[in-house]
Amino acid sequence: MATRRKIMVAKQVERARLMIDGTLNNPDIQDAVAPFGYPATRMQEGKALLDTVQARRSAAESRRTVKKTKTDTVQSATNAAYQAMTPLVGIARAVLQGNHVALGALGLDLGPLPRSRAGLLDRGRRFLNALATDPTLADQLAGFGLTAAKRTALQTTLTTLEQAQSAQAGAKGAAEDATPAVQEALEALNAWVMQYRKLARIALRATPQLLEKLGMKA
Repeated sequence: MATRRKIMVAKQVERARLMIDGTLNNPDIQDAVAPFGYPATRMQEGKALLDTVQARRSAAESRRTVKKTKTDTVQSATNAAYQAMTPLVGIARAVLQGNHVALGALGLDLGPLPRSRAGLLDRGRRFLNALATDPTLADQLAGFGLTAAKRTALQTTLTTLEQAQSAQAGAKGAAEDATPAVQEALEALNAWVMQYRKLARIALRATPQLLEKLGMKA
């Protein structure tokens, strides 16, 4: 649906460009349409509307590109968080086997480590908070390789994921906000083109070859 919409908009913009630039670049057409209410000043109004649409389309495309980049970053950060947590969770499960209270405090009684962003962030926070509030448990696990340095590294990884997720949300909002702006400008341009098209056809009725230069059939 989005691709079809982009194609339709592109066609509308190209139709407007052909009519407006075709008129401005052809003195014969300019002379013919001027008496029908389209002197150079009014043609420039149409050109300004066209420029606005093209500028807003470009801005919207740029925002969509940023959104995609942020989405890719979130996916990479999610994968990194999963890879960082997996061995630490494995150590804790092995060392604390049978200690249901400790496993529960660490969130390791909730099944396999999730792959989703929200699941990883929730499980990671619970895991680290439990170790931060229970020095004895933290020291026990540190003796098996789950060191303070590794906990700090995991915290950094989770923070990176949180920041990436926040940036993605902002980029998504910006991309969505750009769509109405494009539509508004396009509607104004289409209204201008519709009226000009009707009057240009009257002005050029005796010169079908000039109508064709504007993309219209005689």
